[in-house]
Amino acid sequence: MRDGKVESVIRAAKIIECLANNASARSLVEVAREVGLHVATTRRLLMTLKDVEFVSQIEENKKYSLGLRILLIAKRASYSLDLRQVSLPY
Repeated sequence: MRDGKVESVIRAAKIIECLANNASARSLVEVAREVGLHVATTRRLLMTLKDVEFVSQIEENKKYSLGLRILLIAKRASYSLDLRQVSLPY
């Protein structure tokens, strides 16, 4: 932990962003390279994210993409947004 921040949560968030920023599924090595983490660390984080359904893995090629739970969370978050407040600066 540094500055009160939990490093593993930051790393997991980077993995989720990596998968969200790519239209196609990514391999373990691709994700590790893109987020700048060791492959073993990335694998453990991906397995944890998979267990909580934030990430899914394609059986045929073992590549990763965002899981269904991310969509459900995004949908719930959209209910609590005040679009007028969000768009006001623009």
